[in-house]
Amino acid sequence: FRAAGEGDEILPRYGLKDQQFKSSIGMGIEIIPEKLFLGTSLAFFMNSLGSAEMVLSENPSSRMNIDVALQAAPVVGLFSQLNSFSTALVFREKLDPLLDQSVNARLQLNEEDAFEQPVLLRSYLYFEPKTLDWDFQSEFSGPFNFSLGTSYEFWQDYQSPLLVTETYSSKGETFRTKSLSLETRNTLNPRASVTWRMGQLTLLNMGYQFRPTPFGGSPDRESSLTLIDSTTHVLGLGISQQFLSDIPWGLGAFTQWHRMTERNSRTGNVWVFGISAKLG
Repeated sequence: FRAAGEGDEILPRYGLKDQQFKSSIGMGIEIIPEKLFLGTSLAFFMNSLGSAEMVLSENPSSRMNIDVALQAAPVVGLFSQLNSFSTALVFREKLDPLLDQSVNARLQLNEEDAFEQPVLLRSYLYFEPKTLDWDFQSEFSGPFNFSLGTSYEFWQDYQSPLLVTETYSSKGETFRTKSLSLETRNTLNPRASVTWRMGQLTLLNMGYQFRPTPFGGSPDRESSLTLIDSTTHVLGLGISQQFLSDIPWGLGAFTQWHRMTERNSRTGNVWVFGISAKLG
């Protein structure tokens, strides 16, 4: 059975090497007309495990393939607006799909006798922390709009994606894979942004976010995962242009620079580029 193990690179923030799909469905109600709104949704996460297989022998019937895991998590938020100011508070439950598979290994000793050994395979496939988000925005009559916000992430619930096996002896004793201890802490992630209306149809956006790493200690110490993560400063810049015609449309471009602080792990700075288009 192949799963993440010691020495494997784990990317807690930037995604794993498998395929992932996320979607959500929600609804909202107006509590106080034009001033206070309540929204709730259900977020769905689908994960492809890639090549997760176990070969007990050369017999193809002993191979086990598990392809997809599906999990849902609730999202609840409050939004309030007063004149040119607005604020929002959102809670998102964690996502931590778990592979939990029981296998009854059987070995035929002779024509009459067979040896059977139950084995439990367990591994967390992905983790997205429980998060509390707050945002405050202002819309002034001048050329500038401001936004402040922060998020509190509950990383102390983190489970490493190591494969854990559990089995029993003939005396009923339980034997379990020794788990690695990871030092984690909850994090506070502040952010701020400003929008400059350069013209009637041209917007320039600038933003900054601070993301402290939730992992302590050295990732290269003995019996530890290689965690590709460090405290990060994120700078963003974007520009958009609207065009008026029979069907209004617009174009935009953005860039992000992720400045990762030095940590004893194989990391590097990250550039992110994008182009957006709008029709209607």
